[in-house]
Amino acid sequence: MHEAERAKIDAEVEIARSRLALLGIPEERTERLTGPQDVVTTLPVRAPLAGVVTQRTANVGLNIDTSTPLFTIVDLSTVWVVADLYERDFSRVRAGSAATITSAAYPDTTIRGRVSYIDPQVQPETRTAKLRIEVPNGGGQLRLGMFVNAEVGESESRSGVLVPKTALQTIGSDTVVYVTDAEDGRFLERKVEVAHATNGQALVVTGLQPGERVVTDGAFFLRAERERTARRR
Repeated sequence: MHEAERAKIDAEVEIARSRLALLGIPEERTERLTGPQDVVTTLPVRAPLAGVVTQRTANVGLNIDTSTPLFTIVDLSTVWVVADLYERDFSRVRAGSAATITSAAYPDTTIRGRVSYIDPQVQPETRTAKLRIEVPNGGGQLRLGMFVNAEVGESESRSGVLVPKTALQTIGSDTVVYVTDAEDGRFLERKVEVAHATNGQALVVTGLQPGERVVTDGAFFLRAERERTARRR
């Protein structure tokens, strides 16, 4: 065999070994490949991080190349909670503010996190800005797409009146309830301030007195009628 042919073959062998190394086969194993009997037909594919498999695109017998994604793995040890922040709360919430997370799935469990980002843009339809909270999730209780309740900002003790969340309606940047007039039975629109709302209840701290009767199930229809009447004027 001529020296040129030997050099060409040696170069092809080195290229083949380099390709095997890219596939994760250790160098000491590629050095021992002397013939077809030494060819490895299976090899492990190791993930670059520990986590949970959320998507699998690889199946037995599938022909793939190096650009084909096999699995999607997500590290859920820390998760993001995305919530809506109302305009009235902008002044008391900032990046770094403490947050308390609760959920219907685990009603007896409270998880604490921190605000990491507040969207500078306000959504014109809801008058809210998107809020991102980083939450430790070592126990894996919080899952992708899960609904939770987030209480953000200074945790001060405030007194007020508890009402069902269904009684609250949003008009522009204001929160209102509809109170029954004891004299003539009419429904009066009342602007209120809400400290927090969890587990179907809202704490109203201004605008409502204990003992006043508020509309719950039909509040949405009263708001719609009020808006329809206002447009006619």
